[in-house]
Amino acid sequence: MGPGPDYEVINEHPIYGPISIKSQVGAEIYFAGLFSQHPGHEKILPIARFGHIARMPSEITMPRTGGTSFEAEAYLMESHSWGGHSGSSTFIAKPTFVDRLEGSDGVFRTDHVWSHAFIGLVSGHFEIDAQAKPTGDVMGIITTALNSGMAIVTPAHKVTELLMRDDVVEARIEAVEKYK
Repeated sequence: MGPGPDYEVINEHPIYGPISIKSQVGAEIYFAGLFSQHPGHEKILPIARFGHIARMPSEITMPRTGGTSFEAEAYLMESHSWGGHSGSSTFIAKPTFVDRLEGSDGVFRTDHVWSHAFIGLVSGHFEIDAQAKPTGDVMGIITTALNSGMAIVTPAHKVTELLMRDDVVEARIEAVEKYK
């Protein structure tokens, strides 16, 4: 797969100008999703999940439903992840201190600004198989899946590669023409 990009986004702040947001291990992240055990009755009630980058994008074995897997480049996020968040846009949140000149007397002021950038899509989460203690007359070994809290996030540059692939662009153009 080779090395990934620089993982840096430059956001243009309306007051402070360009602010660099570089993803790195430990950086704060968040994503919105649906708590499938309580999605809401009258309307959809999304929830927010928060966490940190645990590992920068590298090749990992991605689990699939049914016990199969495949290799892909992805971030690992410590985010108390549960099933049901796949497809959620994931953002990095970076606190930045910005110095700026204020007034005609040449006084500098330091402001605290939060910058945000899209860094990928939640693609799944990891579970850990654990042996369960049987009760009653159950014989044999029982295993259950425990949540590892580790979300798998496909990096933004891989999402862009997919969206710009020739066949996907062609399908989008055809869908627009059909809609017209």
